[in-house]
Amino acid sequence: MMLKIFGISVFLIALMAVAFIPNLFETPTYYADKMLHILVCVVVLIWAFFSFRSRVGIIITCVVLCVGGLGVELLQGLIPGRSVSADDVGANLIGVALGVVIGGLLKRGYDAGERDLG
Repeated sequence: MMLKIFGISVFLIALMAVAFIPNLFETPTYYADKMLHILVCVVVLIWAFFSFRSRVGIIITCVVLCVGGLGVELLQGLIPGRSVSADDVGANLIGVALGVVIGGLLKRGYDAGERDLG
């Protein structure tokens, strides 16, 4: 369990570090950046559904993604070359919602397959 928490912590810290580097890479369109926000949240939550046995771990992951995403956006306003984006916060929230739905469905299907085979 501690290894799983350590793994997601390292992943999230790396994401936050990247979030503070101005102009690290160009996105082809304005919406490509928002899609990345959504994708990261979905992937993290799918990971959480398959890593934690209780819903508490998933809830904590959701809270960390929401609060952490908002905090990162606010801190970006203090960094030259970065700016606060309400659209990024919205994309994070959409990603969390989609991650809960997709992760829950994938985990439910996986568990059903395990029961059928097992």
